[in-house]
Amino acid sequence: MNDSGNGKMVATVSKDDGMRGNDRQPRLTVGLSGSNLVRVSDFNQRVVLQAIRVAGGEVSRSELAAATGLTFPTIANITRRLIDEGLIHETARIKGPRGSPASRLAIDPDGCFSLGVNIDRDHVAVVILDLAGGVRARSVKEVDFPSPEMVVDFVQEWYAETTDALKLDRERFIGIGLAIPDDIGTIALPKMPDAYGVWATTNVSLMLQDGLSLPVLRDNDAAAAAIGEAQFGNGRQFTDFFYVLISAGLGGAVVVDNEYVRGGNGRAGELGLLPANFNHPAGPTVQDCVSLSELRLRLEKAGYTGSVAELRADVERHNPVVRAWSLEAAKTLTLPIMTVNALLNPTAIFIGARLPSCLLDSLILELNRNIAALGSSVPNMALIQRASHDEDAVAIGAAILPFIAHTLPSHAALMKNLS
Repeated sequence: MNDSGNGKMVATVSKDDGMRGNDRQPRLTVGLSGSNLVRVSDFNQRVVLQAIRVAGGEVSRSELAAATGLTFPTIANITRRLIDEGLIHETARIKGPRGSPASRLAIDPDGCFSLGVNIDRDHVAVVILDLAGGVRARSVKEVDFPSPEMVVDFVQEWYAETTDALKLDRERFIGIGLAIPDDIGTIALPKMPDAYGVWATTNVSLMLQDGLSLPVLRDNDAAAAAIGEAQFGNGRQFTDFFYVLISAGLGGAVVVDNEYVRGGNGRAGELGLLPANFNHPAGPTVQDCVSLSELRLRLEKAGYTGSVAELRADVERHNPVVRAWSLEAAKTLTLPIMTVNALLNPTAIFIGARLPSCLLDSLILELNRNIAALGSSVPNMALIQRASHDEDAVAIGAAILPFIAHTLPSHAALMKNLS
């Protein structure tokens, strides 16, 4: 971000801003790291902005000083900059016990925006998120195994039409967050065409960056959903949790001390690729059972040809099929979830999916029952519960990625990479 000279924050784009292939920008640097005054100043500004957001309404400068531990003069300087950049604004004044009335501060939702894009094997979802965390617009295109060109055309057209219709200032967009499954185009799913393998060699980040002239930040879909849960969902109540994403495949993500944990190669939480039967490790994987692809395959064998979205309207008509899938999915997930509990000891486990609410609730209930029936073999079992945002979870999480890069407090904003 830079200042355009008129008080507005504008996104700057370079060819190196988009993530290449499976490379991802680290949020916590590795090895010996220090910080400098510029980074400390930027970090403090992010902390104050977040404190105003978390307040959920109006807050005074003295309240911000108490909440952040920063001195009042520092708060005054930071809030002045935030006002000049159009990220917050002053609201009504309140009378104190003595002296002049104190002004109140609030987030300006129009301060900046982010575009979130979720690409999967059965749909493309897009959202526009404002600085206050509000979803300004959303759209989901149900399509099986879309090509990269079709995805980019859809996103470009929707972005242009929506920003025009809502009269959103495109100069206030700070970037595109892209959430896409790992190994897309290479892990076989039912009915996947051979041509879909093009995704393995396509830099869709660069295509979106060039098409919309915005920097792109990319992560996998489960990671994005977990980040969204931590920032704007039920995950705000917990510092540590595990997220299970049931999509066309199956993914997982680890959050520890409010930070998403990537793992050595960025693949932490990969439940879907575990063997479904540990006695036969070369057999089916967990996602071969616990995925929307498998559910759709079973429904089609029973004569249903609609999408998962259409299934919401008439799930009862196919209850025997979905009930059988739910029971088997819960059984298949039981051991992996117990393993997660034993190794990570999370305080909560969230499951998110583009499923009818009654079906997701049934799956979670059955899974909790399975684990309870096993007794206390694993201590301190976390309660499994529904994630927030339902079908928009991944796209919203993706939209948060540019905010992490530019406005939200994070370790990477503070630490100076010495490499």
